[in-house]
Amino acid sequence: MASDALDDELRRQGLDYVCKHLGPKGVYERDYAPPNMLRSSTNKSPQNIKFLPSVRTDPLVPKSTIRELRGPSACFSNPHCMVMGFPCLDPDLDKKSGKLYSSRFRCPEEPDTASLVQQLLDLVTKSKVTIQNSKAVDKQRVCANVSALFDEIFKYLSSRTDFDQRTMKSLQSQNFIPCKSKGTITTNSNGQELIEWYRPTDVYFKSKTDKDNNDSITEILFHVIDFSPFLAAAGVKSEATTHDLFQLTVLYPEKVLRALGSEEKYRALLRRIAANPPFKSVPPAISNAPFLLAYKVVEEDDDGESNKGGSIRKTQLAAAVDIYIVDNSFFGRMFPVLQAPHESDLEDFYCRLGSKYISKGVQKNFEVLGGFKEGTPLALQLAERLNERRPLLVSPSITSRPLLSNASTILEEKNLVIAQANDLKAVYSLGSSVRNQRITCCAKAAKGQRNVLFVTKDFDWFDVGYAIGALILQRCQLEDAFFIGSLLEAPLDQLRARGFPVDRILRPVEPVILTEEPPEPQPPAPTSVPRAETQTQATKSTKEQKPTDEDDDGFECILQQMFPDCSPEYIQALLGSDADLEKLQRVADELAKGNYPKKNTSEGNEIGKAIEKDSPTKIPPPAQKANKKSDKEGDLEKKSKFGKRLSRALTGRKGNSSPDKKPQADTPVGGMDASANGDHQLPPRTEAVHGNPSMNGQNDGQPKRPEDDAADNSRMESLLEQTVGTSNKVNPRGINSAETHLTHIPHGHDRPDQGCEVIPSQHIKPFSGPYRTGKTRKGVRVFFSRQHPQSEAFLHENFHAVETFADVLEALCNIYSLQMKSVCIFHDPAGSTIAFNSNRSLHFNVRFFYSLHYTKNRQNSSECYSYWFTTMAHELAHHLAAGHNKEHGFYTESYITMYLPKLANFLAELDG
Repeated sequence: MASDALDDELRRQGLDYVCKHLGPKGVYERDYAPPNMLRSSTNKSPQNIKFLPSVRTDPLVPKSTIRELRGPSACFSNPHCMVMGFPCLDPDLDKKSGKLYSSRFRCPEEPDTASLVQQLLDLVTKSKVTIQNSKAVDKQRVCANVSALFDEIFKYLSSRTDFDQRTMKSLQSQNFIPCKSKGTITTNSNGQELIEWYRPTDVYFKSKTDKDNNDSITEILFHVIDFSPFLAAAGVKSEATTHDLFQLTVLYPEKVLRALGSEEKYRALLRRIAANPPFKSVPPAISNAPFLLAYKVVEEDDDGESNKGGSIRKTQLAAAVDIYIVDNSFFGRMFPVLQAPHESDLEDFYCRLGSKYISKGVQKNFEVLGGFKEGTPLALQLAERLNERRPLLVSPSITSRPLLSNASTILEEKNLVIAQANDLKAVYSLGSSVRNQRITCCAKAAKGQRNVLFVTKDFDWFDVGYAIGALILQRCQLEDAFFIGSLLEAPLDQLRARGFPVDRILRPVEPVILTEEPPEPQPPAPTSVPRAETQTQATKSTKEQKPTDEDDDGFECILQQMFPDCSPEYIQALLGSDADLEKLQRVADELAKGNYPKKNTSEGNEIGKAIEKDSPTKIPPPAQKANKKSDKEGDLEKKSKFGKRLSRALTGRKGNSSPDKKPQADTPVGGMDASANGDHQLPPRTEAVHGNPSMNGQNDGQPKRPEDDAADNSRMESLLEQTVGTSNKVNPRGINSAETHLTHIPHGHDRPDQGCEVIPSQHIKPFSGPYRTGKTRKGVRVFFSRQHPQSEAFLHENFHAVETFADVLEALCNIYSLQMKSVCIFHDPAGSTIAFNSNRSLHFNVRFFYSLHYTKNRQNSSECYSYWFTTMAHELAHHLAAGHNKEHGFYTESYITMYLPKLANFLAELDG
């Protein structure tokens, strides 16, 4: 049977005869070697005699079949091992015998693991030689055949479960995994898909979710292969780690950018690294490595697309130490520097790597031109305003910006001097570039711990806010200057109406009580009445308050201080002899119209006499309460005489005289009015009427010019745009707030439940999501309800709806020019909250998007975008008004009116 010349039929008959006598109780059973001697080195051993018909293939030659005789020890019964070139018992012969030959001749089923590993490495060597020796026109075909061969080999090896850890560890240092070079940073110069061999640690598995997505960063930048249990045991990872991405980007930034193919994909890679930085400290080698995206605004040329301003923005790779983070757009336009992307996550990442904020990099020097003077009316009024608002400015509950440890001390009167200058100039320098700019306010250090705040005659509140912010904040940005300027400019009642805790932060000052006769001993000051008691007293009916003659004189003094240019005889005639608090309010409302005679005029005396003859009941009934503060200028003796009654009367006016009356919020008067002598005064606190809150100036009854209305509307649009820019980054830790009640709702802005608005509690927690980043692929943060376990399950099951919702919000953010970092998505399965505003960041409930639009396949409809466009306007209006009142409704309408044309253009493109 060992003869090659023997006929196949005769050999089969011989094999049948031997098999029959090798069976149980057969003649040759004892003479045949036991299983442990199947690999005997003795050639005379029956297991080494080549008499069994076998078949093998040449793995590198497709469809090749080699038939030969093999000994039982070198002939395997499992035909799957033939993929690696191992000989196998002829399947046709074994099939006819019912696999009797393989068992009777005791053929091994498969090669041992050591033989498999050795054969694998041998095939790698032969494959390299085959590819190298192939013709250029055939190289790509040969590489494709080799790649397909090793796919089958890895499938076979994965079916084996007897590989030990030592064997698999020995493969980790071997380059035995073939990968196509095209599409990676090692792309062949001629563009052919050639094969390169890699270790397991250099290869990653293809993601199942990215099977039809060519934008996978791992697949673009690294060598990938289909999943295999054998390769997984050898050390191939399922996904590139942040450390792998960071290392590759630092070493080959230009190749990575070229492989990704676009700036947007490279920026997405940087975002991924920034979300989980793979380092604890930054060595100089990383800070000086040019792997970060940077932008530079240059003059228009033939190489780029021009912007509206005649300049273009060029992108380049640069080191962190050469890039500036533009936290002040004014400096960004002033100096041609390399700028970091305007994204909060990337800005923090760049800063950690060594980039500087441009506000800190620019050297600032301020010059006072034409001299200055302290103690001017303007300087005194500004000092008074700063002293009044100081607790607001340094309160941690007002701003999230980090304050200096001694911020409160800096603003004390003894440490801050206010001076009025003729003119001011700022000199800004960055490197060799120097720029000059005229300003209206600045702060300069004086001797000791004192600072001098210089202002010009026509100062801008924004400049004041920037100077104050530079003194008390660790880093003052433009939105900080705008915010501080607004806190200083706006009346307290408007700040209170917008939700600022004015009453908690600004402690009321007890009125100074003086007697008419200073030589007499003063009685001890009365104990101040608690706040709740004061409010109770203020709401008593005026019938319970019995005015005296001294009260009548006090009322005249109050009105005279409120309207210093009004004729005293006219005021006395209006009050009459039976004045009380309610009549005081009515008279004040009448005088607020401005139609009264001036001091020292015959008109005043004549009108006063005429009124004395008439009944005082002819004074018009009160329509709206005037909530004016008395000026602090006036005769000190009059204040001494009526100080106590003045305080009591003002308290009574601010309170509610009856349960049906509520205080009305004031709105600010924009700008500053010139006084009669030409000096500047701080804007007075006047009453608001129904209309545009941004319109400044008092209504003098004269027709308004079209230019004035246009200017007022322009100021309102500017306010809305700037307010959008003050939106804060979403808190990544979520929110855990209790239910609160919003009181002090202004008159005319009524809500149910006796004017008390209930703000629902919010308890949301970060949702890690499929990307393990807590965000959608657009970078929008996602949260689920802490109180409802089904909320997290909903997000797991419907995350595609969340991604779609993020697309809708991204489009609306572009319309409102709102940064994506200021919006987030949450899921609350209970309650009626569609969206809410927390710390100037917007939160949208995906539950309503899912039920109203996604399930009805309306996520791309104009109905969907209009709905969430209005919702976003509603939440942005809460930047300016805390409660749901008329002021909030006005700002909501203003946002919708201002941005509706951009929405219409977007919907037109959407429908087209």
